[in-house]
Amino acid sequence: MLRAQSLARTTGIQLYTVGKELTEDLPGTLTKISAIGYKTVESAGLAGKPAADFRKALDDAGLKCPSSHIFPAPGKPSSRTLKI
Repeated sequence: MLRAQSLARTTGIQLYTVGKELTEDLPGTLTKISAIGYKTVESAGLAGKPAADFRKALDDAGLKCPSSHIFPAPGKPSSRTLKI
């Protein structure tokens, strides 16, 4: 039987699955995600928050976000969108 070894170090969660909860309570939702055992997340946007606030909430919950779906606004330089 052939098997491929995963490059992933930990199992993460895609945050779009809790999108409504994130927009209602970003810090609380991330803390609950961490409490059930996740250590990494993949974001899909920033839950309507500034990047710095989103990053602080991740840090406070002890979560890492190694990948993300970013949706820059039309006509807005990407370098400004991605600045944290």
